[in-house]
Amino acid sequence: MRLVSALFLAPVWLAAQSAPPGPADTAAKTGDPPPAAANHVETTLAGFKLTGFAEGSYSYSGRSVGDSSIVGRLYDRLQNRFMLNALALVLDKPYDPAKFSAGFHSELLLGQDATLIKSPGFDLGAEADVPHLYVTLNVPTASGNGVQFKVGRMVTLMGVEVIETIANPNWSEANQFIYVENFTGLGVSVETKFNQYVDAQFRVINGWDQVHDNNTHKSLMGRVGIYPDALSSISIVGYWGPE
Repeated sequence: MRLVSALFLAPVWLAAQSAPPGPADTAAKTGDPPPAAANHVETTLAGFKLTGFAEGSYSYSGRSVGDSSIVGRLYDRLQNRFMLNALALVLDKPYDPAKFSAGFHSELLLGQDATLIKSPGFDLGAEADVPHLYVTLNVPTASGNGVQFKVGRMVTLMGVEVIETIANPNWSEANQFIYVENFTGLGVSVETKFNQYVDAQFRVINGWDQVHDNNTHKSLMGRVGIYPDALSSISIVGYWGPE
């Protein structure tokens, strides 16, 4: 299959803009370098940071179906189309793993990508979704990594690829991401990093890509991550549910 895809990314991290520099001081040629530009906007809420990104694309395949769809593709599924894939706004308040603290994370996703990841029971429109919306309570531990309790809507523990294309190792998504994994779940999560070699997560959620539970039982998801060295990682993921 001949497939041509062009991706237009504007990782518009809504960078905070500083005032233009004043005239150079020719008397002082040495000193500390200027600080790096912030990649977020500080909000009026203490500790809350605002970021975002925009993404567009064009796709063409010599073997499309009915001159409209490209088989086996996800975000780049539409033949001979320019697309506004995503416009995202992210509001984040990090927690401190070394002490009792709380955090918050949310992402509003607009665009044609949002159509594909939507879950039954939560409708912001045909091309809008909130894949991240949760609060975190951190309980400190002797290791300094803490135990995190999260409540809300979170992305899946499965796979390597993520919903946000700009964070993926590849632009186009693999078959596992498209056909095997769920995207999000609504529920609670308990997470911790035991040491530099092992971490774990356990969740109780409403179901596989479900906001409203479609049955009388909750679903369970867990993950154990193993890191033998700085270049290797192994993840074991399990899922159980009546879906």
